[in-house]
Amino acid sequence: MNNISEHIYYLTRRHDCIVVPGWGAFVSQYHPARLGDEGGEILPPARSLGFNPSITHNDGMLASSVSRRNGIGYDNAVELIAEEVNALRHQLESDGEVAIPRVGVFRSNGEGTAIFEPFAGIDTSSEFIGLKAVGVCPLSAKVKHAPETDSEEHGHKDVIYLPISRNIFKVAASLLLLIGLGFVLSTPLVVDDSVLQASMSTPAVTMPEDVRPASTEGLELFIAIPSDNGGVSVIDTVECRAEAAEIVADIEDGPMTADGLRIDDNDSYCLVVASLASRELAEEYVAAAGIGQQLEILEKDGRFRVYAATGTTFSQAVLPLQDLAFAAEYPGAWVCRR
Repeated sequence: MNNISEHIYYLTRRHDCIVVPGWGAFVSQYHPARLGDEGGEILPPARSLGFNPSITHNDGMLASSVSRRNGIGYDNAVELIAEEVNALRHQLESDGEVAIPRVGVFRSNGEGTAIFEPFAGIDTSSEFIGLKAVGVCPLSAKVKHAPETDSEEHGHKDVIYLPISRNIFKVAASLLLLIGLGFVLSTPLVVDDSVLQASMSTPAVTMPEDVRPASTEGLELFIAIPSDNGGVSVIDTVECRAEAAEIVADIEDGPMTADGLRIDDNDSYCLVVASLASRELAEEYVAAAGIGQQLEILEKDGRFRVYAATGTTFSQAVLPLQDLAFAAEYPGAWVCRR
């Protein structure tokens, strides 16, 4: 029985009914916090463990636990439980009692049945560990009357108590609130009417002199941004367009593939279109792309990355994504540094 006693104890702490096939079922019952029999203490919530010998069918819970713990199949676990139950029944018939460690004792009553008695203080739930009974005492309403004394002899004045209703305080608080609101609402406010008047004139927009364009012709754009020294730096979009044109010229001057993309082994950035786990998969991907498109393979960080273009800078490598056809074919393309 020692082989399955640990499983029974483990399962009784987590389930309300544990069936031992051919023997019976251990049933746990929850008891909420309650007064003691004599009313002098409050008992904490607890779970009590009982036994029902009429429930003997195999629900699979105990067998599954034995199977997992011992690393054996379910059928072998059922056979092991049957052997333990036969040993349990033989010991009960020969000795008159048998104990399951950490659970309880079965005693024969001489009529062919066994009486289960759980061990005292058995822990059937970790939720109630450490909870103890709390002592209480009944409340008694005792009115102590002081002896009457002559107030004049002791030099004390008579004290007169006037009953005052709580509603008076509520009414007073409401009146104070109304007075405060009246004071706030009666205070005149000075409003500048000039800011509320509508105007058809266009407001004048001012800007630094060094930011204003010399001519209003064309669509040139000047952007003023704060500089590190607290001044204003000006970005001329005409120069930006010139720099972009230079980048495109650099791409066109470099080595080009058949589909017009730059690929140079000396470039530091690659436009990756696929990242695969092995070189075989990467070669299959390149072969499936067809002859008209040149793809190369870069091995880095344990991955084989297929790239379609390169660049000396990040901006140069990402430029092919501006082509709508290329972006549609490789929507997940990204730039990788060699």
